[in-house]
Amino acid sequence: MAMESCRIGSFHDEENALFYLTHPGVYRKRLITTSLTASENMIVQYTHQSKVPSEMNLFVNMMKKCLEEKDISPFAAAAWIHMAFGRIHPFTDGNGRVARLLASLPLIQAGYPPINVRVHKREEYLEALFKASYCGSTKRSNDLKVHVSRRKLH
Repeated sequence: MAMESCRIGSFHDEENALFYLTHPGVYRKRLITTSLTASENMIVQYTHQSKVPSEMNLFVNMMKKCLEEKDISPFAAAAWIHMAFGRIHPFTDGNGRVARLLASLPLIQAGYPPINVRVHKREEYLEALFKASYCGSTKRSNDLKVHVSRRKLH
């Protein structure tokens, strides 16, 4: 008999909590949306669950190319990796942690520390990611630099 690993996750609205089982490492089986911040009404609908496996294959191949490319700023690469993975949102739980881990790779390669978002900066960080993804600003990754130490690792 094989045992499956699972966790209990929860979703909270203003009055209720809905509990569900999560299976670490297993792609989600339902369509999900989320609100990025409490201050603005930014709702995101993620990749349809039927397309998650193919989108993840494409993402992994593009991320490998991004990490091999020497002419891309590590901050721009980190922003792209975070947003591309975040738009797919392949898991029921833990997507933000995995996104920050993956997005830390180009920063670490360039000698910067990994992404570490303090709780009191979470909303600001999510807004910077939203702007980097959807705004036409030439400063797409500059807002993200605020959240990464400027001190290089030695």
